[in-house]
Amino acid sequence: METGLEASYEEDEVKKEITHFLSGSTLIKQFRTWRDAKQEERLNQKDYWRYYHGDHWTEDEKAELRRRGQPDTYYNEIRRKINGTIGVEEQMRRDPKAFGRNPNPQDENSASIATKSIRYVCDNNRMEKKSSEVLKNGEVSGISGFRFDVNADNQSISFDVIDEENTFYDPRSKKTDFSDSKFLGFWEWVDKDDAKQILKDSEDKIDAIFEAFKGGNFSEAPEDIDHGNESWVNTEEDTIFLIEHWYLNGGVWYCAYHCAGVVLKEWISPLKDDQGKSCHMFELWSPNIKKDRTRYGIVKDMIPVQDAINKRASKLLHQLNTRQTKAPAGAVEDIDEMKRELHRPDGHIEVLSEGFEIINNNDQISGQYRLMQHDLSQMDRTGPNNALIGRGTQNQSGIALQEQKHSGITELSPELQEFRDWKLRVYRKIWNMCREYWTSQRFIRVTDNKGAPSFIGINQPSLDEFDQPAVDPTTGLQRFDNSIAELDVDIILDEGPDTLTVQQEDFKILSELMPFMRQNGQQIPAKVLFEASPIRNKEEIIAALDEQEKATKLQGPDPIAMKQVQLEQAELKAKINEIASQIQLNNARAAKELKEAEKIDLETEIKEVENLPPQQEFIDPMALDPSIVHPSSFEAIDYQ
Repeated sequence: METGLEASYEEDEVKKEITHFLSGSTLIKQFRTWRDAKQEERLNQKDYWRYYHGDHWTEDEKAELRRRGQPDTYYNEIRRKINGTIGVEEQMRRDPKAFGRNPNPQDENSASIATKSIRYVCDNNRMEKKSSEVLKNGEVSGISGFRFDVNADNQSISFDVIDEENTFYDPRSKKTDFSDSKFLGFWEWVDKDDAKQILKDSEDKIDAIFEAFKGGNFSEAPEDIDHGNESWVNTEEDTIFLIEHWYLNGGVWYCAYHCAGVVLKEWISPLKDDQGKSCHMFELWSPNIKKDRTRYGIVKDMIPVQDAINKRASKLLHQLNTRQTKAPAGAVEDIDEMKRELHRPDGHIEVLSEGFEIINNNDQISGQYRLMQHDLSQMDRTGPNNALIGRGTQNQSGIALQEQKHSGITELSPELQEFRDWKLRVYRKIWNMCREYWTSQRFIRVTDNKGAPSFIGINQPSLDEFDQPAVDPTTGLQRFDNSIAELDVDIILDEGPDTLTVQQEDFKILSELMPFMRQNGQQIPAKVLFEASPIRNKEEIIAALDEQEKATKLQGPDPIAMKQVQLEQAELKAKINEIASQIQLNNARAAKELKEAEKIDLETEIKEVENLPPQQEFIDPMALDPSIVHPSSFEAIDYQ
């Protein structure tokens, strides 16, 4: 419970508001109001955690099962569902990112500083692991969150997960973010010496409280001590019931350590929110809240179904291992021996008369099995479905998977939306604390997405052109670079697009088309490929490509690249000319060869003609035979 928040205010500042501090009796009254109003809620939280850890049977139920001879078997579907929800949130998780209020370079630089500052604090406090624990605690018990603290020496900001069992709050609060709560805090049994170390100026009061309860003499105890039925100290273990109590009074948040109605230390909260209003050092959330202001998680709806699954499974095992019999009186000599033989796989029963019968209970077993399957299907509908956790979806299309994912996320949407809103409030509180407490010069180290470290200076003195301290001409004071207290930005979650199965399938098809497009002389631009791809942080890659394209347009073409292109074009032109010349040469050769071939053929024909034998005189056959009519003697025939 050690804290350094009270060191942020001077004594004189505290005295100015002393009239607004509440008395120890009023603080005890607030604490008892919560304790009395939330008894049932606290008991339910214990049951929720009992089920999460697999302790599903009460001691009375186990005793009854032993009497029946039934096994106390169980299937812990609740823990599987809660862990599945955490896994879904981790897949959807994005880093915090700040944005400037105005589109100008100054606000963009402020946003970059705010982003790195928030991520620096988150990395130092293992935000990823702690936020998963907060989600689990909220889904189980219905209450969870962070409690912040500041180290006064090195101004380091820290936060830890609250213990919801020891956390109290205004029972009249009915908002899931506790923004309407008038008081809240936590209690803890603390060792006496540790309490004195935390409250160094209150050692005498702590000793007086111990002496009063140890001896039962309250005459010398502090006058405002409460000696009711509560046990405020444990004299055997030497511990004290210490309460850290934050309360709102007059629009200002205060904090007090008290025990048994005695205020041991008190101070004004030094933290301010975005609007400059006073706020406390907690950031809590609840997944659900009823009309009667009872807070609960998703385990509440799972318990009846979990009980049905366990009881039917136990009943099934019992029915499969037992037999009911029916027989006339005296049919068997020893009924107990007959029952023992029925339980044995090689049992043998001797009957003394006819009529002995083993009753068939297959219909009961079948009915119990069908009911258990129905209960299991009901449990699958609670929490993340199979598509979200990647089970039983091997043979389904991408569209079907996507629809199932959307359905599962829709059912979890209210709880996950409340959790995302809580994370956003955490980031804003971190930024407000950075502006409040980071007043000295410092360097923060942030690891970017590529794993490279990045350093940034906070509150660094400005230097002029002569490397001398720069002075603001309007105020005459030293100027500082990256003065974090003066930065004004909006903090939002960088909710980038999720990795979708449909998108993966589309990118796979596009990748398969790329070789065919290259064969046809077509190329897909790199920006289009990254936009279609499902890789993480692709927005940053696309932004880098856009910046490169803009720089290329502003700077003009690269002279070296242009020279290279000209050389390549000259080489290509020379090669084309060489090929054309070769074609002309080949055509000339072919024509020459053709002429030579034709000349050879003509000379050959002449030689062949010259070598022919002498021709004989031609005799007309018609002159030899007068009966043959010469065609020239035919008269024209008129066919008309």
